[in-house]
Amino acid sequence: MDTIVYFYKKRGAEAPEAEPVGLKTYLLIRVGLDVGREEWFGKKLAAKGYPVGGSRAGEDRRRRGSGHSGEVGGSMGGTEAAEAGSRGRRAAAEGGCFGAEVGSEGRMENIEGSRVWGLLRPLRALRQRRKARAEVRREQELEAAREQERERLIAARAQILSEVEMSMGRLAAQIEEFAEGWKDCYFVYEDSVRKSLAAEASPARRGEAPPARRGEAEASPARHAEGGASPDRRGDVGAAEAILPLLWERHFQGKDFRGYAQRFWVEQLLPQAVQPHFVILGMAPCLFEVIEACARRMKSLRWILPEEDCDEELQGFVEDFCTEYGLAIMLEPFGSAAALKRLRLVCGQPVNVLDFTGEAYMAVSDVPKGSVWLDMFSVEEKRRRIAARGGGILYVSLKEKWKTVQKRCVCPIVP
Repeated sequence: MDTIVYFYKKRGAEAPEAEPVGLKTYLLIRVGLDVGREEWFGKKLAAKGYPVGGSRAGEDRRRRGSGHSGEVGGSMGGTEAAEAGSRGRRAAAEGGCFGAEVGSEGRMENIEGSRVWGLLRPLRALRQRRKARAEVRREQELEAAREQERERLIAARAQILSEVEMSMGRLAAQIEEFAEGWKDCYFVYEDSVRKSLAAEASPARRGEAPPARRGEAEASPARHAEGGASPDRRGDVGAAEAILPLLWERHFQGKDFRGYAQRFWVEQLLPQAVQPHFVILGMAPCLFEVIEACARRMKSLRWILPEEDCDEELQGFVEDFCTEYGLAIMLEPFGSAAALKRLRLVCGQPVNVLDFTGEAYMAVSDVPKGSVWLDMFSVEEKRRRIAARGGGILYVSLKEKWKTVQKRCVCPIVP
């Protein structure tokens, strides 16, 4: 039995908890997570204002401070003292040479002034040296305080990382117990959760790429989901922006679900197609069988697909289908992805749209009210665009079904 583990955003949750839902043909495990960028249930893994390179910067400042102090105490102080002594000697000499021209009172004032200046200059230099040493001591005290705060932040962050990893370990053990191992277990992420927990992945790995062309061999039986590689690493544990994805990868190395276009999973959504008029967008290997399964309740079928898929095999199927069921299929090829985005689904009556394109940015405004849009690749941006229209179109996808489906019995696994 396949197991789908669906991780979705659940704001306000206090801890992760796996909820098994028995759907008879496969097991669904829903896991609500309150996560964000480097945040796990309110725990911040990367502290704001975390000091980087503080010791080196402090050392540079200490060096500048000590150099300034030496300059003041050595060069500046010695120079000023020498200048003061020189001025005193020069004043004394001038007083001796020109004593006849000046009175005794003026000569004494000159000598006293020189002595005062000679005493004040060394005292001023001494105060400057003391001030410089005090600045160095204050800088050293500030650096010691910063180092203590840095060590406190490191210890607090290590404690948070340990708690987060323990929480992930408990969740992984709980899921493994419900799924009875990881062999047939496949992961599906809501977009917001994927951005927080998983490394960036290509559209093909997410399962949102256009389906394989007809004739390509499938890697697993029709009712089994395909698996992908584990998320790519984006950096080492020391990089704050990559901590949460790396911790997640240590415990959850399962395969991403990529079986959206397989017949088994397409048939999970077909009961929602209640309108007699059908529009098919894109191509999938199982579409011939799906069309035949819905043929008895079809009144019209419009098929919009890439030009490269309009080959002899398709033309033969269209002719045989018209002969067998008496219904002509209207084929509308498009040449490029840009042409698909510009496509206008103008219909006179409500229709079932079977969307196999995986294209997020399509025009949906022309679809009549009462229509049903079956998004086979569960592109969340398309769901938002349809919801923004203001109602009138029923949006159906596997992600929406997995998020809202209710338990069918007390025991989650039904034999």
